[in-house]
Amino acid sequence: MQENHAKILLQAYKKTCNLWAVVGWLLAASVALSLVYSTYSENRKDGIQWTRLQRAFYEAFGRPVWAACVGWVIFACHNNMGGIVNSMLSWNGFIPLMRLTYAAYLVHPICMMVYVYSKRSLIHINTYEIVYLFLGHTSITLMVAFVVSACFEAPFMALEKVIFGRK
Repeated sequence: MQENHAKILLQAYKKTCNLWAVVGWLLAASVALSLVYSTYSENRKDGIQWTRLQRAFYEAFGRPVWAACVGWVIFACHNNMGGIVNSMLSWNGFIPLMRLTYAAYLVHPICMMVYVYSKRSLIHINTYEIVYLFLGHTSITLMVAFVVSACFEAPFMALEKVIFGRK
């Protein structure tokens, strides 16, 4: 009798968790898309200028709410509620890039400053120039990050494995 009652409670719990997962995904996705596309009305050609209150509200709450949406993705994936998103984020092809991201985070501003401070003339911005700079900065940053990772991060990770005996 108690086993049947426990099974019924477990099934009800799973259904409730699935319901909350769906509600969480819908809420996080809709809020994130709202944040991304809410600025379109102001940024388009001949757009409507936002009031100070609208701008203040967006600036005050935009980043924390975006962080909450990303936090939901992390929480859902960690608790096996991620579905296809978890499968995509867990793809083994991302492993080499995952190892480079912290080093890239550290060297990217340096690479950009080296470029800017080495210019002897003004930069004329157009679409081609932006794409070229983006691809160039990304490539250089990843190459420098690989060198930094190979010279600093990898040896310390190996040393950590020797000291603490981790696999």
